Amino acid sequence: MSGDRGSTCSGASAAIWVEVQAERERAHRKYGDTSMEAQPPTAWLRLAILMEEVGEVAKVYNNARHRAHAMGWDEADMFSGQAEAELRAELVQVAAMAGAWADALTSAAPGPYVAVRT
Repeated sequence: MSGDRGSTCSGASAAIWVEVQAERERAHRKYGDTSMEAQPPTAWLRLAILMEEVGEVAKVYNNARHRAHAMGWDEADMFSGQAEAELRAELVQVAAMAGAWADALTSAAPGPYVAVRT
């Protein structure tokens, strides 16, 4: 990035990466040989996995938008409580899968491409 704008990562922002790593580990335990972690760095399946997670974000967003419209709420107020928690959880999953792919592209070690605790 150009220019010195200082760090925009607060302690809370840094904490999200703990959740992202935990999600990577959880997903690898769940999916094993078909997980993002187990794929070669340029495997087409990596894009499919990432796009599935992005689709889940779109689904949560769209459902919240429809609920807000049905309730007569302003769109700015559509995320609170459960909807906000669902959106956040899906965004953590997107970050986990994107991070796993980025790590695989910079790792020289054969798969699984990140050290996961199982």
